[in-house]
Amino acid sequence: MHRFVARARGELIGDAPWTGRVLSQHARALNILRADGLAVSVVADRISMSAMGVLATELFEAPLDTNLVDKSVTMENAVITLDHFASIDCANCPRWEGRIDPAAVRVMPAEMVHAIRNALFIHGKPGGLLDVLRGAPAGNSFVTRARKSLEEGTPEGLVGCGPGLTPSGDDFLTGAILASSTMASHMRARLERVLPGTTPAGRTLLWMALQGRFPAYLVDFMDAAARTASLDAISSAVRAACAQGETSGTDALAGFCWQMLSSPNRAA
Repeated sequence: MHRFVARARGELIGDAPWTGRVLSQHARALNILRADGLAVSVVADRISMSAMGVLATELFEAPLDTNLVDKSVTMENAVITLDHFASIDCANCPRWEGRIDPAAVRVMPAEMVHAIRNALFIHGKPGGLLDVLRGAPAGNSFVTRARKSLEEGTPEGLVGCGPGLTPSGDDFLTGAILASSTMASHMRARLERVLPGTTPAGRTLLWMALQGRFPAYLVDFMDAAARTASLDAISSAVRAACAQGETSGTDALAGFCWQMLSSPNRAA
């Protein structure tokens, strides 16, 4: 059995033993569905980390020629075991938190939000919920559904909206939560109630966001935005975030801009 040592471990994975199975296998990631319905991602790259991730670069240094999908997984004594194929020791590695500084959101001027939105219109990928921000006709049925939910004040209607490992609506809501330094308890409860209605990856993404934990690419985006007022630097930060996934980065920044521009005391 192959043995690896993790470089980092998501803080929300916890220390208690758990079981699961490999849900999907990719060139640079394994997604594990735990028995509690949340997903743990074993990833090769820091930019793919989250508070439910394990950075195990060496696992992916050679192509995985073994099909691990549906194989059993256990975690016990801080060691993840992949069905007699490999073990990943997470005992002594750093913990990944995925936190942002809420003050960076509170003090962000409207001019910067507008710059982020404008850069998003240039660099954002089509096919997701970017058109929610535009005044143009909806580009797809998911945009129509999202607009209706947002206009009616029922953003929970976006949960599970759209295709993909993490549906576009889940990414959009994650960005909106990122932009909310506080969230009303009743809205949190409404979102939590509908989490079972999306994919395991989308459910985990939103569950983490509700704990104030965000994927590495969004943490990097917020760090970059907090450090600069340069339009070129903002454009670069948006472009880097939009490179994440098929439309995940685009949808998350669309949700971020929508929430920021919908908040009191901000110009639309």
